[in-house]
Amino acid sequence: MSSMSPFPGRLFLLACIVGLSVLSARPASFVLTLVEIEELANDHVGDKWSHVARVDGWELDVHNSIDLASAEAYHIECTSRESDPFYPDSGSRTLRMTEADMIAAADSGGFTIDVIVREGHGEYAGNQAVWRYHFALR
Repeated sequence: MSSMSPFPGRLFLLACIVGLSVLSARPASFVLTLVEIEELANDHVGDKWSHVARVDGWELDVHNSIDLASAEAYHIECTSRESDPFYPDSGSRTLRMTEADMIAAADSGGFTIDVIVREGHGEYAGNQAVWRYHFALR
């Protein structure tokens, strides 16, 4: 008959289970990078543009990153504006990302946001340009 009690092994197993549940309950952190802004289409809307990406008001330039904690939702706003001194057309799109969205996007390496800009004046009124913002999330 063994003099060792099964209690130490059970205690170790319980400590491992509790430790894993604490680790999974801890909020994850992510790094969001604006990789590039790509012009997908431009049907006579303009040829000079400015672009802005914001994460809850913080501006993010191309190739720059921002640290995010997943315990909350973030609003990622992308805006493209034609640099016309008289009639600057612009388009904007906001994406709300929850923790589940960020985990899914990180698993696939990132996500994109498309912004549509419609020409509002002149001969080409109604035409549109489409810009794609590429984000990496890890």
